[in-house]
Amino acid sequence: MYLKFLVGLIVLSFLVLEGAYAQEVQEKHFLKVSSVPNILFIPGTGSYPSGTMVKLAEVPERWNEYSFIGWKVNGVWTLGNTLNLRMDRAYNVEAVFEKLYQGNVLIDVIPRIAEITVDGTIFLPSELPVTLEWEQGTTHYLSTPIIVKDNPLTRYSFDSWKDNNSQSVRTVNVDADSDQEFIALYRLQHYIKPISEKGEIVGGGWQDEGGTSSFSVESEIVVDKKDDTIRYVFNSWDFGDYPNNPQNQLDIEESTTVTASWDTEYKLDLSTDVPDYDLFGTGWNIAGKKITIIAEESIDSDDSKVKYVFDRWISKGPNPVIIPNAQSPFTTIVIDDPYVLEAKYKKSYQVDVWTPYGLATGAGFYDEGTTAEIRMGITESTVQPGKEKKIFSGWDTNGASTIDFGNTGGDTSTQNLLIQVDGPVSVNANWKTQYYLNVMSSEGEVTGTGWYDSGKFIPISVKETSVPKDFWTSYAFDGWTGDYEDQDPKAMIKITKPMRILADWKEDTSTGIFNMLLIGGAGTVGAVVFVKTRKNKILALFKRQKNPIEYEQNPFEKYEERAVDYEYQSHTQKAKKKALLDWLMGKHN
Repeated sequence: MYLKFLVGLIVLSFLVLEGAYAQEVQEKHFLKVSSVPNILFIPGTGSYPSGTMVKLAEVPERWNEYSFIGWKVNGVWTLGNTLNLRMDRAYNVEAVFEKLYQGNVLIDVIPRIAEITVDGTIFLPSELPVTLEWEQGTTHYLSTPIIVKDNPLTRYSFDSWKDNNSQSVRTVNVDADSDQEFIALYRLQHYIKPISEKGEIVGGGWQDEGGTSSFSVESEIVVDKKDDTIRYVFNSWDFGDYPNNPQNQLDIEESTTVTASWDTEYKLDLSTDVPDYDLFGTGWNIAGKKITIIAEESIDSDDSKVKYVFDRWISKGPNPVIIPNAQSPFTTIVIDDPYVLEAKYKKSYQVDVWTPYGLATGAGFYDEGTTAEIRMGITESTVQPGKEKKIFSGWDTNGASTIDFGNTGGDTSTQNLLIQVDGPVSVNANWKTQYYLNVMSSEGEVTGTGWYDSGKFIPISVKETSVPKDFWTSYAFDGWTGDYEDQDPKAMIKITKPMRILADWKEDTSTGIFNMLLIGGAGTVGAVVFVKTRKNKILALFKRQKNPIEYEQNPFEKYEERAVDYEYQSHTQKAKKKALLDWLMGKHN
């Protein structure tokens, strides 16, 4: 048996040397190996890189007067003689031996903290171990407490009997093959108490010494039961392997209380009176935090007809807050309570002013409820000089309300217009078309010349249809030519474009015949007069027919000259007639 032990030492030494030459690992864990009681040196104690596998050699089942019971790793019993450990933590390994006593049956408790009842007889811890003589074929009853309290936070919990029987109360039938040792094994346990003022805790409780206890908060966020605008967010544990994680663990070495800390958060609700516009910043903030709140200085609607201009921040809700520089869209507040803040905006509307002619003023954005003053700079615009022009004829407000201040701003036909801005406004300037009607004549007088609205019916006329040229001839109205043709000296025409109309005339000799009848009885005097007037007539006729084709071909080019001649000839003819009558009456000099 001793040789077997030496072989184990050699194997263990090989493993230790192999570990020495293995790749160096930064993190190392310490392994302590000993016997209880300290009757035997067991190799293996030392520091090992994390993750290294260490195999402890078997120990003798009997060493002098002692019997090997089992391994105890970090306070927890491990059955079997061979032990393999992975060095991912520190270990305290004990090989537990029990001294042999006289008798065929050994009764004991390890550690000796509990009594054992054998066939109704109680053996106190101080009376253990005890050896009993049991005859073959007999039946015996053993029992031991499941839990033995050491103090309120430390206890021993029954694990099993040495023969792996896990019943604390058992019946033993003695035969030739029966075990000769009945040793109750207990685990030392410590109470791990995770506590939290908020939420629920999962895990903790009684844990075996040397083991690992895992625990966690059920939820990282807990809403206040009385106010849903207050909540608590997990911050950390006061210690453990993962103190900043809601799921934590620690090695069990003693009874421990672990406390979770929480951050209080208040809800900040930011709103605005602008439709379909959400402010950035609504949400939860840690109590006492200084934050910046931001709103847009101005917001345009989708159609750009409505503009919202920032006015101020206001505090709403049950918890008032002091807002420094509340008139600025950028400001800061300190979160000491749940707050509700609203960004107030002034609404303004677009006033559009459109005109195809001239220049109109007054377009732009106006605050809701204010008055827009629209002005038209001119009332007349020339399109074609002497032919066509546009005349301002008022405003089309498209249903917008106008204001009458002294009967000036409410009349949509005036150049200045006052409009109540209660929404987007579109104002159009109305213009009407006027055409120039030019009525001309080389003889007599005509009416109708002037500027007129398109589509209007305008009367034109000649005042006299017969105009005397001299004593023997006159001009008779012969109809209208140009942009209008008709024989009626009085007409009604529709204005649809610039128009030029000429009164046409022809010579009439019936006047000369009438005059001849008046002077027929004058005899010789009349003959003389006839000769003289005939001569004048022939001269006049010659003058008139000197270039008749030129007049006919260019009536509009000669009408002004003939109009002037008419005034002169009319005055001259009257003078000649008066002189002739005076001569016939003997009044000549």
